[in-house]
Amino acid sequence: MDSLSFVDCDKAKPCAIEQAEEVQRKLNPNYPSFVKAMFPSNVSGSFWLALPSKFCASHLPKNDIMITLVDVKDVENTVKYIVKALAVSAGWRIFTVAHKLAVGDALVFQLVEDVKLKVTISVALLYFGFDTLFSNLALFYDSLLLVLEVCKCSICISIYGMKSSINLV
Repeated sequence: MDSLSFVDCDKAKPCAIEQAEEVQRKLNPNYPSFVKAMFPSNVSGSFWLALPSKFCASHLPKNDIMITLVDVKDVENTVKYIVKALAVSAGWRIFTVAHKLAVGDALVFQLVEDVKLKVTISVALLYFGFDTLFSNLALFYDSLLLVLEVCKCSICISIYGMKSSINLV
């Protein structure tokens, strides 16, 4: 069984988004930022990420260009920004796979230089009921270890609507 196969994205995603918005509120407002929730097309298949049009119009070049994404460990990846689509594509798959992004995760993008975005990841790890928790405890433990190993910035766990966040950085 896939360690993330029992995630209820409709319930886990709001928790990850709330965590990402909290991270965004703490950022320096002199550097523009936005939050994006991950959907299937962002983390599989076409690996395409549309960016907010207002952000693009105000802060990104008016031509196709390579943009640098830097994670919380200062590891850099380059992605191709396509102006006509207001999206990134080439290189996005590498970033997604390297960071083990999944549907429901939420990312905070902050423009720190002309074409460099700092990316902070909030993980929509789990949402399941009390009975499922105990029947899948080993799976839960494995999933938690996986996230700790990847060292993403936060874990958001929701059990019957009770939310808990664990900050790792």
